[in-house]
Amino acid sequence: MTSNSTGIGAPVRRVEDQRLLTGQGRFVDDMKIADAAYACVVRSPHAHARIRGIDKSATLAAPGVLAVFTGEDVLRNGFGGLPCGSFPMLPTGSKSHCPTQPILAIEKVRHAGDRVALVVAETLMQAMDALNDREKHILTERRLSEDPKTLEELSQVYDVSRERIRQIEVRAFEKLQKALMNLASERRLLPSLV
Repeated sequence: MTSNSTGIGAPVRRVEDQRLLTGQGRFVDDMKIADAAYACVVRSPHAHARIRGIDKSATLAAPGVLAVFTGEDVLRNGFGGLPCGSFPMLPTGSKSHCPTQPILAIEKVRHAGDRVALVVAETLMQAMDALNDREKHILTERRLSEDPKTLEELSQVYDVSRERIRQIEVRAFEKLQKALMNLASERRLLPSLV
């Protein structure tokens, strides 16, 4: 068998390595565009929850924040959903239903990390700061102890008082809030991870 220098399995000469290894690479994050705005997504910490309301006023008042969009805004402006990118391709002519995902959650979140709002600001750091403040508010909005039925069920299942459940929950939320604040400080050090 003869070696083919242009076919399958042939070595491909890399041309980008030199500039990347010497720090000469250009990345989208390095580009500075005049009057560009930056956005960060507020994500739900809850696996399944109803959105009782989103107060945008505090976030809009944050320094540099240009806009805050919610699922209601997306719906009002007539934007459709995002097509499911991993839906299997069926043979031509087959009937199928390819669901769409909402751009931002409307009325309820369906999984932890579901997109709840979009914060747009003049700089990435301002958007991240407004996002972190917003995440703190979302974190404290929904507690198990606010729902008497859930509280009663937990009390019976684990045979502990309602007050003890409230204490455990407060401690758990404090730990989660501390972990989120640590994550937020890591994001400031590594903004490319956002």
